[in-house]
Amino acid sequence: MNIFRLSLGLLVATILVVVGAQNTQSVAFHFLFWETRSMPVVLALALAVFLGALLAWIVSIPGRYRGMRSHRDLQHRAEHAEEAERAGHAQQLERAAQDERTAKEEQAAQAERAAAEQAKEKAEG
Repeated sequence: MNIFRLSLGLLVATILVVVGAQNTQSVAFHFLFWETRSMPVVLALALAVFLGALLAWIVSIPGRYRGMRSHRDLQHRAEHAEEAERAGHAQQLERAAQDERTAKEEQAAQAERAAAEQAKEKAEG
């Protein structure tokens, strides 16, 4: 993408240089209440290109601001999702540990019951 932009910029600059080199005569410009007596066409074209680029940059500010804000919001959402995932993972680990403790306690209780039954059978027999 950057090569495309660079190529496009070089092409526009080349066209401007060629047009400027071929149009060296002086002209007078009138715009609303502003008037120039005599100005080279090259300077007028360069000024027009500069003002056009400046205007395009100014007009794009709200869209760029919205994009930055959207990007920042998405980053915050991703961070919160990661935190929630970590918390959920920690809860899952805690539940697994609790289940393991419960299973061991049940096994110990079964072993105690089995030992008590064996002791009872020996005492009876």
